[in-house]
Amino acid sequence: MKAAVLVAREKIEVKEVESPEPGPREVLVAPKYAGICGTDIHIYQGEFEGRVRYPTIPGHEFAGIVEAVGQGVANVAVGDKVCIDPIIPCMECPACREGSLSACRSLRLRGVDLDGGLSEAAIASEEQVFRLPDRVSVKNAAMVEILSVATHAVRRARIDPADFVVVLGAGKLGLSILSVLRTTMAGTIVVTDVEEYRLDTARRIGADVCINAGKKNVVKEVLSLSDGLGADRVFEAVGHHKKSASGLAPVAEAAEIVRNAGRVVVLGQGPEPAPVFWRPFVWKEATIVASRVSRGEFARAISMIEKGVIDPTHIVTHEVPLEYVPDAFRMLADGSQEALKVIVKID
Repeated sequence: MKAAVLVAREKIEVKEVESPEPGPREVLVAPKYAGICGTDIHIYQGEFEGRVRYPTIPGHEFAGIVEAVGQGVANVAVGDKVCIDPIIPCMECPACREGSLSACRSLRLRGVDLDGGLSEAAIASEEQVFRLPDRVSVKNAAMVEILSVATHAVRRARIDPADFVVVLGAGKLGLSILSVLRTTMAGTIVVTDVEEYRLDTARRIGADVCINAGKKNVVKEVLSLSDGLGADRVFEAVGHHKKSASGLAPVAEAAEIVRNAGRVVVLGQGPEPAPVFWRPFVWKEATIVASRVSRGEFARAISMIEKGVIDPTHIVTHEVPLEYVPDAFRMLADGSQEALKVIVKID
């Protein structure tokens, strides 16, 4: 079979590799569409070395058609349209035992720790495979994983009716969080970024206010918009951050703009240190929580697409064939084009 193989840091080759065979309770899927995620770029740039072993097939966001099933598989059949939840918790650590599977001490993901879906064939355990309703296309289903991550983050935020919400970062994840927020009873939703083309997308999705953080001081703007009170909920969804007009790192901005007794949800995984002056945050007695991957939100994300309350195509800017994957990774890594979400068509 043909696959995109990460053979070294910043080096991907599309080549023939051995096709996998499903074992007991495993499913062989022919991926038809796969998304390139921000995490994939971090892996490509070597930030996961030690966890990711070369050569490896990336791609933890994918959907396709079931080609074969192993012994004991009962919930899907050959020919089914499916998408894959890449998460594999250990089920033994304290976090798993209390049901916090997304916080598993030794969590593994297909496409990160194991071969993923940027290939003509991929393996998944039966419990990772979700059959798609007729109204959900395989192409749109490639967006289920990132929407499940966004849904998990919104649930962690505990949005209340009429909440004033700020999303820091209008990249793939920030915009997915915005899409999910539009299905809630949030009041005003503010989105910030340093790139105007990303803010244009946020406006199309339904942000009430967009702030260019490279030109305007986000702290001053949010306090002005909230009558000096600050935001009820803040999402920090920035990866590699650029200098903002406030002069603060994203987490520090979040700590400044959240209201007293408000809540900050941190998802950004940039490698830069983020100093925060914690005294005013403590005085606010605000809450800060982390949000990692998803925790059973796949079915919710599929349902939102099926019902039409979320259009996952809003953030897709490029569609490329499998052969173009090396160029797509380079494009996303260097930021040379106005690219948000790249979808790979595997034919």
